[in-house]
Amino acid sequence: MLCLLCSLSAFTQPRLEKQGDATRLIVDDKLFLMLAGEVNNSSGSNIGHMERTMKAWKESGFNSVLVSVSWEIVEPQEGSSGCKYNFV
Repeated sequence: MLCLLCSLSAFTQPRLEKQGDATRLIVDDKLFLMLAGEVNNSSGSNIGHMERTMKAWKESGFNSVLVSVSWEIVEPQEGSSGCKYNFV
């Protein structure tokens, strides 16, 4: 999540807007419909698996991926970020 947030810093922050009883996700000042896939708990730590999965999902029209990422992936050594991927 940290890497994704860093990548989005140059853009308008995504936000939730209430409209009547509905809550809408707004991204880049436009309504965003998530076409998402979700991977198994441990899949996020396997970079090769995730690269293949994300490529296949992108080709299928997905625009979002739900994946858990352990803190050790973000900070493999205390005080230094291990993030080298742009997930946007």
